[in-house]
Amino acid sequence: MASLVSAVMPSSGNWSSLARSQLEVLQSLVKKHLEDPSLTDIASADDFSVTSTERGIPRYEHSHLVAALDVILEYQRNRKTTYFTVLGTRAQTSMGTYRHDPRTRLIELLKRWLRTHAANPNITEDEVRRMCGLCRDLLNYPNLFPSRNKTSFMHALSEVYEHMELQLRQVLERDRTCAELAARCLSLSRNLISDVVAFLLLAATHLTQTDSLPSLEVVVLWQSLPASRTPLPSRTDPQLQKVMQDAWQSMLGMLVSNLLSLRWTFHLFAGNGAEEELAHAVPEGSTALIEAPESIPAGFPAQVRRVREEFESGHFKTSGLAGPFREPTQQDARENLLVAVESLFDLLYLIGEVLSQFHRISDSLGDYGMIRVALWLHPCLDCMVEKLQRLQSSLKGLNRAVDAELVIAKARGRSLKKPLPSERMSARGHAAIQRALDGRDCHLAALLQSLEELKSHSSPERLPHVVEGLGDACSQLQNVLSSSHFRARVGDAFPRLPPLANMGRASSRPALRIENGCAIEDEAPMGDYSEPEEEQATSACAPMHGPRCIPRSSAGERARSPQPATSAGKDASAAAALSLPLPNRDRAREDSPDKSAFQSCLFFAQADRSFVCGRLSWLKQEMRRSWLCVTLIFWSKRRGLNWVPQGYKARTFTASR
Repeated sequence: MASLVSAVMPSSGNWSSLARSQLEVLQSLVKKHLEDPSLTDIASADDFSVTSTERGIPRYEHSHLVAALDVILEYQRNRKTTYFTVLGTRAQTSMGTYRHDPRTRLIELLKRWLRTHAANPNITEDEVRRMCGLCRDLLNYPNLFPSRNKTSFMHALSEVYEHMELQLRQVLERDRTCAELAARCLSLSRNLISDVVAFLLLAATHLTQTDSLPSLEVVVLWQSLPASRTPLPSRTDPQLQKVMQDAWQSMLGMLVSNLLSLRWTFHLFAGNGAEEELAHAVPEGSTALIEAPESIPAGFPAQVRRVREEFESGHFKTSGLAGPFREPTQQDARENLLVAVESLFDLLYLIGEVLSQFHRISDSLGDYGMIRVALWLHPCLDCMVEKLQRLQSSLKGLNRAVDAELVIAKARGRSLKKPLPSERMSARGHAAIQRALDGRDCHLAALLQSLEELKSHSSPERLPHVVEGLGDACSQLQNVLSSSHFRARVGDAFPRLPPLANMGRASSRPALRIENGCAIEDEAPMGDYSEPEEEQATSACAPMHGPRCIPRSSAGERARSPQPATSAGKDASAAAALSLPLPNRDRAREDSPDKSAFQSCLFFAQADRSFVCGRLSWLKQEMRRSWLCVTLIFWSKRRGLNWVPQGYKARTFTASR
């Protein structure tokens, strides 16, 4: 430390002592508040040298962080040395620039952090709170950082602290959406499952082949799976496959490899485009991921039962278990291991196959979509919590047995029954269970909290709040679009827009026109698009779509001959808005060419009516709701017909119920 100070500060004894004190305080405070290894060693002679005083980021997400960065840069530009020493006396001289002193190091640390996080849209509360705490603690040492510049170091630091506090307030007040919460649950699930798989491979086994693996993440374990089980043959590593061949043939290795080969695991870890990549990756004759979905749940539990029977019979030769866990007294430890495997199997399905679909709904429809499917979502979340608690209990029991039979017994000098895990296996297994279960910020605890937040955020009680916010936004939008300022900006060529109030329900439905001039008329009113009632359900309703259906008696009463359209009907125009159905299979046909045709007819308006097309008059009794009109348009476009509503062009509109 002394050599570093002498290299970066003037040779005066007083100044060297001050610099040493400054570095010691900075080092202690930085280690207290920050965890990033690239920032904690502020006293390093090879880091935190002067960098550019330009902002250095093309765009930002957080204005207060950029403002704090500008404050630091302005201070650094104006900070100059203004003295030299002659016989112990300071005098004025030409200005120079500080390069390695303690203040410069702290400034560079702040610049590095602010440049990194100002453009990060997913900045966390903990990150801002840590840096805010560092700035606040530094303000407790005004006498340690004297200044003769116009803008002092403490003054600049106080401005940075104020911006940090405002940024922290914004982060705390930001209302996370269901889509963000679902994405966080999926991310935490990947971390948890990956570490649990590593722990199961290492903790109570003697599979020393794992020492040759550079990583125990799922995507690396895929590379070492047998050719018949790997989900991505193009990424296999023949050398790792050869090393792990014996490990995957053991009982426990077979269970883990089957978990890794599940379609659900592939969906969870492979990311976007998994199905397309899978279609090109699975070789001919491979059984990985192409099994019938209904055969997987039946096959894996049966395999677990066979392994349990082998353990109960005392057949451990090919089990993969370490010597101490083959003893009859370790029945509970073996059972905990198998229960953890079963729980992991259930969680892989609930997360990779179920929660991921809810995440797609929240991505498309936001909070409203998740609230609408809360009736399905909440029981699934409760089931996930139950499985996580079961996994937690079994892993804790297994970890206690590992500590007692391997770690503590070895430390006390007991003789252990072979085969035994290697030291590298024990270290990696302990690190994995710490991240997954025992650490201060472990994955399992964070996942349970995120699931609870998702359940609370998607509660049906929030629907009035969501609708109120939507209604207020629409009201404000209508005021803006109808204002003279808006017209002055867009000009007279901009179309006259109908009031938003006309976009909810209409008293009549649009007539449809085909190219030959024939049309369909239906005089039935639009009806209500609120929640469906069970007693009103008829065969004309789609079973999982929301609009109410008309009773058959009402439909029969209206089945009469079409009437010519009146002049009043031709002059009047009414808007028809469709309730958005709950998404069930729409995302599955995302690439379908018919999807754009279907969406283009979600909103349309009517200017007049026409006469009936005799060839399609049989549809009259069934068309009692506007969504049936949309179904007809969708059907006709698939067959090459060009059906359009009369009077207005088709528009796309999404209406909240």
